[in-house]
Amino acid sequence: MTPIATSGFWPELRWGELQLSPYFLIISLVMSGIAWRLPHWAQAAGLPPRRSLDLFIATLLGGFLGARLLHVVWEEPSYYTESLIRVFELWRGGFVWWGGLMGGGLTGFILLRRWREAIGPWLDFFAPILALGYAGGRVACWAVGCCHGWVCEWGTQAWVLPSQGFAVIWELGLWFLLSRQKANRFLIWMIGHGLGRVLMELMRGDDRGPSLPLWSSSSTPETAMLNLTISMGLSLLMMLIGTHLLVRRLVTLGPKMSPSRR
Repeated sequence: MTPIATSGFWPELRWGELQLSPYFLIISLVMSGIAWRLPHWAQAAGLPPRRSLDLFIATLLGGFLGARLLHVVWEEPSYYTESLIRVFELWRGGFVWWGGLMGGGLTGFILLRRWREAIGPWLDFFAPILALGYAGGRVACWAVGCCHGWVCEWGTQAWVLPSQGFAVIWELGLWFLLSRQKANRFLIWMIGHGLGRVLMELMRGDDRGPSLPLWSSSSTPETAMLNLTISMGLSLLMMLIGTHLLVRRLVTLGPKMSPSRR
């Protein structure tokens, strides 16, 4: 039984003998669109438009390096140790979003400290942009067929669960919510993205690199019904941290916002 494909509708670009993945084209278009609107959004938020663009470009570069590095050292280390030149074959793909978040976040933190800027307002500013950019990235995954879901059988048919499409819809909803939120946007993004990513990881059917079996009689990742991947573990941690910080902030602000008794 051949599963019905629900992704991978645009797997490659060809110019004669040259074959490239459209993944980078889609990502580039999404990031270019965000960069085009970024100064306007920054001005509306009361932040320096030029600095917002500088920060965005720097975090993109840091995120690109971080995403590649985590893929190399975590998901496919044996493949790259066979030939180190493969690390630089970027056109073949191989990036981890969590590595991108770490690399971009570290780059942004260093720049903001150097500029002596408050970090909180910038985090809240970029929260909906993170959701929008992530949704665009999953559109790219959907197009080329990576990060797909489990093969599900229904009667005489089988189809591949479109986990990427779920992530696109989830993150666009999160972007819509955050765009209309005035405060605590980054903490809300941490909770919302973490939850959405956990749900997506439960649908994933592709190779996720080393994982910890959570539900299996044999306790091996190959036969486990539920594995804890690095993405799922980091997402759960993000949810817990975001929830803790948001609750603490709301509890702290509660007495200040209540009317005083006289």
